Amino acid sequence: MIEQTLVMLKPSGVPFFQEAVELINGLGLEIADEQLLILSEDQTRDHYSKYVNEPFFHEILDMTKNPVWPILVTGENAIELIRTKFMPIFREKHQKDITDNACHCSDPTENPKEECKRHFGENGIVPMWRKKHHLAKAA
Repeated sequence: MIEQTLVMLKPSGVPFFQEAVELINGLGLEIADEQLLILSEDQTRDHYSKYVNEPFFHEILDMTKNPVWPILVTGENAIELIRTKFMPIFREKHQKDITDNACHCSDPTENPKEECKRHFGENGIVPMWRKKHHLAKAA
């Protein structure tokens, strides 16, 4: 089944964007869209709302100080492949600790469609960021 899912490189993963692309493509998946940007505190709170009351949430908010790189991934069984193949390899190589773990990948038990829409939908973070900065969609 063709699916879309979100991979978001956190600040510690951003320098390894090309490696992420190669891993994603190596799984037979495609990158439908991507954009380097800085999330606002409100966007970060919205995205990580299930962790707002956790004692480590202030560490998550540190992501607003540096760029993240949301990537919209498309392909056959994309959600499972990203969670079981991409994420373990990428995190093992690049995570600094449990909170700064290099990437976020949509959890299939939550709602990958909602995360994709939140970041790449018509009124999502990426299109609004592009509009604010007068940028066209990435080719």
